[in-house]
Amino acid sequence: MKFIDKDINNSKIKKEEFHLFVKLADSYFNLGNFQKALQYYHKLSEISPFKKDSEFIGDNYSKIGNTYWQLSDFENSLKFHQKALDIFKKKKIKPKIAQTNINIGNVYQSLSNFENALNYFLKALKIFEEIGNKYGIGIINNNLGSVFLSLNKEEKALHYFQKALKIFEEIDYQKGMANSLNNIGAIYYKRKLLPEALKHFQSALAILKKTGSKSGIATALNNIGDVFADSNKISKALSYFTEALKFEKEIGDKYGISLSLRNIGNLKMRQKNWKEANDFLEKSLEIAREIDAVDLMKDCYLALSELYAERENYYQAFLHYKKFSDLKDKIYDIESEKKLSELQIKYETEKKEKEAEIYRLQNIVLVDANKQLKREIRERKKAQEALQMSEKKFRSLFETASEFIFIMDKNLKILEINPATLRHSGYTESEMLGKKIISFLAGDCKKQFHDFIVKPSAKNPNSEIQFIRKDKSLIIMDCSVSTIFDKKGKLQFYYAFLRDITRKKEIEKMKNEFVSQVSHELRSPLASIKGFTSTIIQDKNMDEETRNYFLSIIDNESDRLSRLIENLLDISKIESGYIKMNFEENPVQEIIELALSHIKPLAEEKHIQLMHSFLPKSPIASFDRDKIFQVLTNLLSNAIKFTPENGTVKVGVQESKNEVELTVEDTGIGIPANDLENIFKKFFRVEGPEIQVRGTGLGLAIVKEIIQSHQGKINVESEPGKGTKFHVFLPKKVKHAKKNSDS
Repeated sequence: MKFIDKDINNSKIKKEEFHLFVKLADSYFNLGNFQKALQYYHKLSEISPFKKDSEFIGDNYSKIGNTYWQLSDFENSLKFHQKALDIFKKKKIKPKIAQTNINIGNVYQSLSNFENALNYFLKALKIFEEIGNKYGIGIINNNLGSVFLSLNKEEKALHYFQKALKIFEEIDYQKGMANSLNNIGAIYYKRKLLPEALKHFQSALAILKKTGSKSGIATALNNIGDVFADSNKISKALSYFTEALKFEKEIGDKYGISLSLRNIGNLKMRQKNWKEANDFLEKSLEIAREIDAVDLMKDCYLALSELYAERENYYQAFLHYKKFSDLKDKIYDIESEKKLSELQIKYETEKKEKEAEIYRLQNIVLVDANKQLKREIRERKKAQEALQMSEKKFRSLFETASEFIFIMDKNLKILEINPATLRHSGYTESEMLGKKIISFLAGDCKKQFHDFIVKPSAKNPNSEIQFIRKDKSLIIMDCSVSTIFDKKGKLQFYYAFLRDITRKKEIEKMKNEFVSQVSHELRSPLASIKGFTSTIIQDKNMDEETRNYFLSIIDNESDRLSRLIENLLDISKIESGYIKMNFEENPVQEIIELALSHIKPLAEEKHIQLMHSFLPKSPIASFDRDKIFQVLTNLLSNAIKFTPENGTVKVGVQESKNEVELTVEDTGIGIPANDLENIFKKFFRVEGPEIQVRGTGLGLAIVKEIIQSHQGKINVESEPGKGTKFHVFLPKKVKHAKKNSDS
């Protein structure tokens, strides 16, 4: 992901890489990360290698339009869908013209502009009919039925749902058949034509059982249960609701579980089984509260109010009906207010208070509010639909986000957490809910976080905190907080969004350490060059022998500085992935012989014997000749440098099924045990009085990076005073080898 995020801004990317970016953008969309998907779709339009391919551009505009639709930015959604439509019309691509008309129709339906929605759906239908696309015709008929149902034109809605069903039956599209049957059944149920509704719901259930869709099966079972409940067949209704509950528990559908529990509770009330009714309704209410399902909460409060009234517990009946009445975002009509006043009167009678006065006051309120309520009901209906859509999108984001998301009350107690928090923190839901969020923060961060929330600053909208995971490890998080107020301006909730920046902070630390190390390493040779040069310039009478000695030091330090810069450039290219690797199949022993001949003069200077242990037939492996040559010469030169005169350096080769092992062994001074784990780190050098050779401290770091870029590995064993042995393991085949460009 890091590689892709970095290269998305490269306008000269290859076509195969571009297709990878397209798949990544689509994946973000499918995962519900619409903001990220939108960023990629827009960028793809700018860097596309197919800019002359207008069809591709049209497809990308369609994706942008659909993403804006998911984000409820309907203006931009229509803008990009219209751009796509213009392209497809110019290219005369009928299937894509039809699909774009559907997309535009969906946007207008979301805006409750049903006239325009119908217009575009009918345009799409005409095209699908022209090209004989039955699947598309079926989908459009279902869409048309949905629009007419929203307009309360049930007869027309039924007509289109039935047409869709017939088409899906012809092409044997099971999912479409089940959806159409459920839609038709819902209309018959609404009309109280229960036998017809039952027949269609049962047909949908039979199809869904074949497809194995557990959520669809649960919905159909609940629909059938509703029909039997309305037919006063309580036992049958109970069996269907109970079976639906079983499927909903299997798939973890909390809304469905709460719905089925509510249905069963209502039937238990009709059987006057008050205790069981109370248990089922309380369980339903508990889950509804957990997922903030206001419609189910409202139904449960109403049912419990009626239950307590039947048992003559008017105080509890009043409390539950008050809660039901307070949920005004669902319904608020004259009957509910009237019933509230009646319950108040009964309760106040038991308390011997003035029932007549309360009744009169309640009716005065009702009369005064009647006209206003009628206007508000229409407005609330539209607001409810928008709220439901917003809640659905928030829930999708909440469930799929990779960040930690906390919903907290005004005392910072955790009310809800998203799956990513549980997944990455190691805690269970029960271990976090009800606890204050600061109990999961490191000591110094508790007050900082509290002050950040209580005293927010416009200059610092984010705060950096340390979160304690269950295994006691710390994660560095970037935190932002939103506050939710009610209509009166009273604080209700906090939403905290925490993003893991631990890796980012580690990289910043490594960068700072690297800059510090590089500065130190460059300063040393530069200081020597500067010092000796100044001495030569200032001392006009310096004898020639001293001058030549100083010049030789300057020459050596210049070489050292040059090697250091070359090594820095090499390791920087390798680590960033911008160094060319030419993977080819080569005989391994051939490259070893080349490295031995190259290093031979250095060995002869110290009278060191070079030896090798080869196999009868050289193994073949896939590697970059130049880079592996660099690895071997580095290991061999190190072995010679740290081996006393008249010592031995030996190279060996072993072969297994999938890899080749190279060994470089010397009889040198060895490496202390406590230094072994550090020798591959940048700028690390073994220190000691016996060390006579000064290097850059980058050679072995470069060796390790090259081996890892070959998907291989390197390790070392050593004993001070006896020698060192390096083991290099190269795979015979490099998987998915990529050729990167030089920077």
